[in-house]
Amino acid sequence: MDRRHDWSDEYLDDLRARPDPVADACVRAILESGRLEQVNALMRTLTQNDELVPEALPPAVVSYFESTAALPSWADPEQIMAGERIFYRYGLQLLQSLLYRALPECYAGGDGAEVLYRSRRITELTHRRVMETLQFVVDVMSPGGLGPDGRGIRSAQRVRLLHAAIRAHLLVPGRWDMSKGTPINQEDTVATLATFSALSLDSLERLGAELTTAEQAAYMHCWNVVGHYMGIEDGTLLHDYADGLALMNAIRRRHHRRSEAGVALMAALLEFADDLVPGEIFDGINACLVRFLCGDPVADLLDVPPSDWNRVFVRQYRRWVDLKDDVQDLGRVTAKVGEWFGAALIRAIMGSPRAGERPGFEIPASLREHWGST
Repeated sequence: MDRRHDWSDEYLDDLRARPDPVADACVRAILESGRLEQVNALMRTLTQNDELVPEALPPAVVSYFESTAALPSWADPEQIMAGERIFYRYGLQLLQSLLYRALPECYAGGDGAEVLYRSRRITELTHRRVMETLQFVVDVMSPGGLGPDGRGIRSAQRVRLLHAAIRAHLLVPGRWDMSKGTPINQEDTVATLATFSALSLDSLERLGAELTTAEQAAYMHCWNVVGHYMGIEDGTLLHDYADGLALMNAIRRRHHRRSEAGVALMAALLEFADDLVPGEIFDGINACLVRFLCGDPVADLLDVPPSDWNRVFVRQYRRWVDLKDDVQDLGRVTAKVGEWFGAALIRAIMGSPRAGERPGFEIPASLREHWGST
């Protein structure tokens, strides 16, 4: 990670041919064992980083979890804690950036959207799968999430295996056009990392937050550690914030296009977000936020509705984040909008009347208290 990438087509084409041999070998062992359901059940019991891997798992699976659990040699615990403090401070806005920026940017990539669409994990079970992604971010970025008592390492290890399982499914002859590269390859994975890290920082700036260069570096470092656990080769990890933004510019140039898969995924995401907003009169605020954070070119590719009168609340929300960042008194209207767009999002996710359709969404007590979502 001591060099800058040029993100040339030649370099990125090479990444498209490279999968994740470690996770792929583990998935092959699971499939060959004929114990897929038992293995899935046992892996769901692994939640804390310090939990022992059940001996009942196939040896290859035990080896995978044990051999990929250590912090990389280049990881800086102080930088990790500093990055986690950013999430503690801006976690609500960062989760919103996931919904309104990171996921839409992924959907705008035609081939990547097709992988998600073919896996049928988003279009059929949108609420559940989006919540799994939100939970993953909370697991890895909560204070202590990558420490011995956290949940982040186990969560990243399971996501890495999920990617390998989808890759194995698509690589069955006749299911995937290999001229598009290996499904969920190194380019796809590092681009996803850039959306969760660099684009999240950019979204914070668009929402009015002001981070120092040191804070940006710490947040990027923290996500690079997560990327390591997700199987991204160390030499491919992002150098810094600017490097992540440069990669996203290359990804847009190479892969952004209109696709039926992307449009369907975006429609399902907006439906999910609209369900979180009380009533129907304010539903347009979600499309406004997507256009505000992603920009019209990306939003147009995904058939996001045009901004309506709700954009006034987006401007007010930005003002609230800016004022909150400066620790200033809030006006009544701005404070109301801030409360709605802040803890209300988490309360809606946790307390929806359709909770039976969704997995449990767990937030550490320290974050619940800080975000006001108890």
